[in-house]
Amino acid sequence: MKNLLATAAAILLTTPALAAGPPPIIAGTPTPVIITNPTNAPASTSVTNPGDIAAAVAKALGVGTPVDFELDFQAPPGNGQSDPFTVPANKRLIIEFASGSCLVTNGHFNDLLLQVFTSSTNSRYTLGLEPLNAPIGVTSNGTFSHLVKIYAPPLSQITIVLSDSQGQLLSCGTTFSGQLVDVP
Repeated sequence: MKNLLATAAAILLTTPALAAGPPPIIAGTPTPVIITNPTNAPASTSVTNPGDIAAAVAKALGVGTPVDFELDFQAPPGNGQSDPFTVPANKRLIIEFASGSCLVTNGHFNDLLLQVFTSSTNSRYTLGLEPLNAPIGVTSNGTFSHLVKIYAPPLSQITIVLSDSQGQLLSCGTTFSGQLVDVP
């Protein structure tokens, strides 16, 4: 019996697969992967309020409701101003992009401003449109397109203002985009 055990041990130790451990990995050949599912299936899950979840995620990430609006006007010489965009109550407006164009005929203007007016402040931001000059009989057009970061509190009124201008016809069309975020 001792000889039988000794012979069996000698055979097991000389067999390469058992003596050396796992099979050798040969370069260039894929290693098999075995995936097994658990025997008991997980409980099913359903989401009954995806809008609430999306709103909570957006709030946690600081993302608001997308918004875009236009401010346009056509004015005689002098200081022109658009009709206002009013920021909703309990919301803060974050303007992130501003673009537009202005036209002047037989005249000039120096500044195009974005005005944020509240009951306590009146802030103005230059929109980066170069001054336009149009000699008699000529129409001049200027455009702008900028990434901006302008914050406006709830109930503030946003307008564009054309100042220091002269001419027969002055008109501007502008578009602003950004987001409205909840104010606690």
